[in-house]
Amino acid sequence: MSYNVFDAEFLGLMEELQADAQTHVLAMPHSLPGSLAGRTDRRSFDSTTVKLTRALVETLSGTGDYTPLKVHAEMSLGTENAVDGHITDARRHDGPELTVNAFRAGTGLLVDLGYASHDLVRRQGA
Repeated sequence: MSYNVFDAEFLGLMEELQADAQTHVLAMPHSLPGSLAGRTDRRSFDSTTVKLTRALVETLSGTGDYTPLKVHAEMSLGTENAVDGHITDARRHDGPELTVNAFRAGTGLLVDLGYASHDLVRRQGA
């Protein structure tokens, strides 16, 4: 992960704020009308690349004369809010950033093609 640019105190604060925000959002009532009803939630996954200042090239590796980071976002369609997210090196493939396990049972997934893989499809069919 590319959080290594933060000191331990700042990283701890950011993790605590993220956990508090997740707890609040996940406690909100879900609005899943029509074909979305009957599921615990629907989640969408996408990422965007952020280009940072050239001054950080020495600190963070990039693909050229700038430093790119990728922000991965998980959105709850039931609560209409972001529920999770993290940052990786922009050169890293999106696929490994989405974990499908028992926690996601009853949850529909909408994923950007960057997250799609044969392994993801196999796990969804199981």
